[in-house]
Amino acid sequence: MKNISLEKYIRQSIEDEYAMNVLYHCLKERSLGVDFVNRNIDRFVIDGRFHGEPICISLPSRYKTPCHSLALLLSIRLLMCDKNYIEFCEGDHLIFSPRPEENFQWITFTTLIMDNWTDDEIKMLYCMLESAYFDDELSTKEIQEFRDSIAIPEFRNETLYYRRLSAQTSGVGDEVIGDNAFVDDDIERFVIHKNIQYVGNTVFAFCNKLHTLVFEGKTKFGTFSIIECPNLQQIVVPEEYLDYFKQALPFYKEILCTEEKAVKINEDGPSVGEKEEVLDQIAVHTDKEETAQAPVKTPSEDSKIGCDVVCKKVSEKQEDISIKQEEPAPIDPKILDKVFDKKVTTYKYLWMMAILTLAKERGNLAISFKDLTIRMASFAWPLLLNDEIDFGKSDCMRKYLTDVMKNTTLISSASQKTVETYMQQHYESQGISKILAPLMKNVPYRFLSPWIPFITTEDVVAKSNAKGYNGLYAILEDGILLDEDWWEYIDENYDKIYSFALNSFIDYVSQFNNPMKLIRLKMK
Repeated sequence: MKNISLEKYIRQSIEDEYAMNVLYHCLKERSLGVDFVNRNIDRFVIDGRFHGEPICISLPSRYKTPCHSLALLLSIRLLMCDKNYIEFCEGDHLIFSPRPEENFQWITFTTLIMDNWTDDEIKMLYCMLESAYFDDELSTKEIQEFRDSIAIPEFRNETLYYRRLSAQTSGVGDEVIGDNAFVDDDIERFVIHKNIQYVGNTVFAFCNKLHTLVFEGKTKFGTFSIIECPNLQQIVVPEEYLDYFKQALPFYKEILCTEEKAVKINEDGPSVGEKEEVLDQIAVHTDKEETAQAPVKTPSEDSKIGCDVVCKKVSEKQEDISIKQEEPAPIDPKILDKVFDKKVTTYKYLWMMAILTLAKERGNLAISFKDLTIRMASFAWPLLLNDEIDFGKSDCMRKYLTDVMKNTTLISSASQKTVETYMQQHYESQGISKILAPLMKNVPYRFLSPWIPFITTEDVVAKSNAKGYNGLYAILEDGILLDEDWWEYIDENYDKIYSFALNSFIDYVSQFNNPMKLIRLKMK
């Protein structure tokens, strides 16, 4: 659990409207929980579903009376109304503080309260603070209004929360089934109860005898939750969630069914005739036009696959494409020298550095296009908007980032970490995904040119998923899947390969910039 002081949390989150809302409402709930009686609360916890992991907030040492708690809430609410009020904060006392302890000097800032009097929360807290300060008590009506005003923000990182929980859970927990819980198990039929909210990574992997999975409720899934189960014949789900499961488990649409249509399968497995009957009952009709499903490479059991990408098998038309099926040859590290051929923008360099850093940080073989896009943009942000490094006339990254800045509260001097965190939080809600979408138009496909000569994106996708392919990654619908052999080589030689990518990037932009501008970049 992450521990942080209230003052530090606020200063880090002052630009993040959502984080401030979470803090405010969690503190309101904590205050109500003790019914505003004299006490000495020194800390409280923000649920991990809000930020992906639980955060323990340490409160100021003088937080021990109803007056102090209300003044604290009033300070936070004012900062939410206008983040510039942070300049009035002194240490961990925020805006309102006792000086000395016996003399509560909240009247000093009544002008701030009046300036924000249109805010209903400000009004309510101010009236309650007056009652607590002058009358030393709060009326039942005031407490009830306070209780009614608490509105819990929506969970922002619920999936990330469950992902971390599943990584820490062995077997079946109260809310999740832990990663790799039944890998290579002899189970034949398994029921996922209603209370299970998340099925972790590769839970049902290589279960050769598994023929039936039953879901009693709606649940979310990690990466490759169900994979390499050759005898899986039916996945039984509640009728009201059938459409949801079709989207959540796109590989298994053909064997999804409701309890009404489920077939009882003998423990020893159905006979040939029975098996055909099962398939007839639960089959879903597909288009008459034949499609070929390219196999998706499966990460090894030792790989840690905790990311929010929904890895899907790629189904592409194979009209004029003939892919030779052969065993993959050993990787050729020298081919990396060719990945930066034919470049007219910085995108290939940023793309490779994004892949390297994300894979190294998370230990993931699967990486989403969203995460790659954000990492590329956040890396370029301080270089373009703060250091004023020129990426060349053909490069549109500066335009994209400028458009992002116009549509958000990000500032040009923001650090790479700040930009990345902000983009992850507001990627869809503030239109960042649409602005940065062009970054994924060509680079994922043309980067593979040393392995797959570019013809069309469809051709590259299909060939990158072919059995005989031995390139750096396969392209899925929502991201990429790194080749295991390549990742093993990269992991062992990470520093050298990252230096190669960074130095190649520096060499490229040096043609547009004075050497002095690149000093900071060379220190990365």
